[in-house]
Order: sequence, then structure tokens, then C-alpha cells
Amino acid sequence: MTLRGLLSLFKDSGCAVVYGKYLAENDNSKNQIYLGGDLKVLNILPSDQIFSSDTPAGPSFKARIDFGWLHPNGEVTPAPHTQIILYAQYPEVRLSGFLRGSIKAPNELLNKRMKGRILLFGISGKKVIGLVLRGEDPASKEIKAIHSQDASLTLFQIKCFKLADKNNEKEGIIQALKTVHHAGWIDSKQLSADGSISPCCTTQCGGYTLEAELGIPKNSNADPDLFGYEVKQYGVKDLNKLGVGRITLMTPEPDGGTYKTLGVEVFIRSFGYKDKTGRPDRLNFGGIHKARQVCRATGLSMEIDGFDADKSRITKASGSVRLETRDGVDAASWSFANILEHWKHKHANAVYVPSVNRKAPKLQYRYGNLIMVCNGTDGLKFLASLAAGKIFYDPGIKLEQAFSDKPRTKRRSQFRVQAGNINGLYERVKIVDLNG
Repeated sequence: MTLRGLLSLFKDSGCAVVYGKYLAENDNSKNQIYLGGDLKVLNILPSDQIFSSDTPAGPSFKARIDFGWLHPNGEVTPAPHTQIILYAQYPEVRLSGFLRGSIKAPNELLNKRMKGRILLFGISGKKVIGLVLRGEDPASKEIKAIHSQDASLTLFQIKCFKLADKNNEKEGIIQALKTVHHAGWIDSKQLSADGSISPCCTTQCGGYTLEAELGIPKNSNADPDLFGYEVKQYGVKDLNKLGVGRITLMTPEPDGGTYKTLGVEVFIRSFGYKDKTGRPDRLNFGGIHKARQVCRATGLSMEIDGFDADKSRITKASGSVRLETRDGVDAASWSFANILEHWKHKHANAVYVPSVNRKAPKLQYRYGNLIMVCNGTDGLKFLASLAAGKIFYDPGIKLEQAFSDKPRTKRRSQFRVQAGNINGLYERVKIVDLNG
């Protein structure tokens, strides 16, 4: 089958994009399939929740993949035990379990040491569809004529059916943001999942308004927002100064410590403080928390247990990012699995857009012409920036009616970064002028 015919099979199976991976001779079911020496593959292949495991061989993380094998007649047969494994001590990512329990799996191609094979991955929503080519197959020869042959390479894109290539994806998001920029002052609003638009009056309105202009409903899903890019807005005082605003990267809830075991209310009463503006009946938990520093507002310090910052490696799969008391009590913590889970996929490509606002005659936002287009990241880059104090925890958690019979909690656990430090999170950061 030619490459064109093969790609038609993937498209007919609902795939939006197809990736390839040159296989080394020892890439087989016994040794597993090597997918790369970093975590970027987690941003490409959709997977279920990440779980950690500390073994005598070292720390590892595993995530199941909804995987199936594609056949020439268009049939897809499930491979129910397929999973991605991150061996954190190296680090490297491998594919495992792709033959076990799978009817019509390509056993003869993946049980032996063979040269020249190519493994194709088609992405269809949350599903991954695979197909193996022999080195002598016509489609294999076509791919090798276009893409560098190196078994150590991570996945390379062969075809994107939504848009012709990554440059067009980038151009798509740039054109959409250019339209928003030229719209000038925009009334504060939010777009609901049912398509209705309503006014917005919260601290998050800058982001909601931008998303509404782009046709993205608030809290829609965990996938990238538009054209394969996550769109992040951040407030500034001067649209020409990109590096001074604070960007909210993600908002994962703690999965350990007092916060998790005893609940948010107990956490706030234990580690929070009375509202500093004098609002009665209210307790807050806020303040900047950085690695190995005590936050003056809460008295807690952030510790990162199980990460070697010098080598940028996870040394303990059960490790975590913790807010600790001086006595070592775990007030709130985020397991590495939790952090990797939240950072994967959605943040692989991101665009950061500055905004200013005005409150009269009504709340409105205007979005700048200078934006940051960012590509290439993984969870280790996030942890390294956190350990270096570039990323910080800046929560907005409160307990209203704290001393009444019906206390009410509001929570927002924010990991943030100064816009000027965004470079440490990505391989490529480019400033684009929408007026250029």
C-alpha cells in the first residue's frame, strides 16, 4: 500500500494526525518500544491517569492508552493492555503491552529483531491507532525519503488532516488572535458550553473574554484550546512589556496532606489567616510560596521531595511537591503523578497573550499585538522551574461565613510564573507581532 492509501485508512478511522517512529532492531514486545529520552511523548499520545511506582529498578510512572491496531480493510482491533511507562531514572519513555490480549496484532513484526520497521500512531480523540510497516513496504520507503532515519528520534509528524502542517496550525492561532487584537476594547463576557454568552465579573474574566472571542467555552475540556494550542491570557499594565505579568499555568487540586485527608475547611482553619482587608467572618489562604522558602503569610515552606534539580530527574516516583510546617507537617501536597498528569498534552504548544482592562464605562479588555508562541515542554521542565523558584504557588483559597453555621469554601490552587521566566519551560519561545 502507498503512503497516500495508508493515510486514507487513518483518516477514515477518525484520526486527526498521524505520527511515525523508526524502530530499532531491539524494539519488540520483550524489550518494549523506546519512544524517547524525555517526556514530550506524553504531550502527543493521549493517555489515562498517570500512576507512580517505586521499584528496586528505580522510579517509574505508568499510564494506560486506549490503543488498537489498524488493518488494511479498515478494521481496528483493540490492544487492551497497552501502556506508556516512564522510567524516571534515565529518563526514557517506552510502550508496553501492545500485543497482549490483542486479536490480529502484528505479532510477527513485533516479536522479533528486525531492521527498517516504522510504527505509525494515528490520534483519534482520546484513542491511539497503530500500524507497523516493514522496511521494504512502499509506504515505508516513501516515509524514509521524507524524514530522517534515526531510531533514536522521538515521534515525528507525518500528516495532520485538520491542517496541512504545524506551520499552518501556528498560522491558524495567529490569525485568530490577530482578529481579537484588532477588535479593540471588548466587553467582559464568558461563553458557556451551550453556546450562550453572559457578562463576566470575576478575576478570571480576562481569560474568559478571550476564550469567548475565540469560540472556546469556559472549562470546556482538557484538550488544547485552538489549533492544537493552549491559549493563556495574563494581565499587564503596558501591552508592550511582555515580561512583567504573572501567568497562571495550571490549577491542580492537592492530592495529599491535610488539604486532602481532612478537607479544605480544616486546612484553611489550620493554616489560613483572617482577611487582611477587614472583611468579617472570612479566612483566607494565599501568598507566594516558592521552593525552600517560608511564606510570610502562612508560615509554610514549599519542599520538593524526590527530584534532583541538578540532573533534572525524578529520583522517587512517590515524591511530591509539599507545603510543610516548620515541624514537617504536610499541609498540602501534589504528587509527581498529579503534576505530570496536569501538565501533559494540553501544554505541549501554548500561546501567551497580554491584556489590559478598564472598568469604566464598564469592564472591558483589550489584547496586545505582541504575543509569545511557545513549543516543546514536558513535566521535568515544569519541576525544574519550580525547584529554581521560577514557578511559584499563589493560591486564592478562602472560607466565607467562617464563624457561622454554614461556612462556605472557595478554592483555587494556582501555579504561576512571571512572564519573563516562561523561556525555561519551553524549547522554543517566539515573540510574534500581530501587526507585522
